[in-house]
Amino acid sequence: AGPDTAAKRAAMETVAARLQQDRAPSNIIINDGDPSDILATYARENAGVALIMGAYGHSKLRRLIMGSTTTQVIQSALAPVILLR
Repeated sequence: AGPDTAAKRAAMETVAARLQQDRAPSNIIINDGDPSDILATYARENAGVALIMGAYGHSKLRRLIMGSTTTQVIQSALAPVILLR
């Protein structure tokens, strides 16, 4: 976990509290590693979940060299993926 893990957790807890107010259950998981692998594994191990993630626009050159985490998750997760922009 990086040095800003506490700040990330605090931000995620704020969002989770808001979701709970709206009666939408959520889990906070902070994990090091490849995001697409982590999300695909989580979806595989937790039947009935939907993944919600931000979709950020990157340059075509960056996508060509590094690929897109969003694309990798959509291709590998066996769960619905909801993209927010």
